[in-house]
Amino acid sequence: MAHSYAALSAFERLLLLIATFVRYPGVGCIDPMQSDSNNHDTLQLVQLYLQKVASELNVKLPPYSRHTIQKDLKILRRYGLLDRRPYRWGYYVGRGLMNREELQVALNALHSQARYQEDPQIKRIYQRLMRRLGG
Repeated sequence: MAHSYAALSAFERLLLLIATFVRYPGVGCIDPMQSDSNNHDTLQLVQLYLQKVASELNVKLPPYSRHTIQKDLKILRRYGLLDRRPYRWGYYVGRGLMNREELQVALNALHSQARYQEDPQIKRIYQRLMRRLGG
């Protein structure tokens, strides 16, 4: 049975879109420091970062229309990779809200709280997260 992602180019585009959201959580978010947030175009930002990820991974990706990207977003929602809610604060896959630097800061704060407040619940959560992250 053929489907819309049977073609390699469509499948690669979908994988690159997922990779974009994993590498750049929150892509498409309105920057509060931006001078003109009324002209903010979320999908245009997603398309820019999609091209950036394709370039980083040495994948030749032609420019795609907004309609095509919107169709891909619907597919990601259908399969539960994106929630079925508006993404006003940018796109991210599943619960992957933070990039590596933000996660490190959050872990450091959690570690500090577990250590100095000696909260057993916080300590268990921190240890569980460290095991999941491989130390």
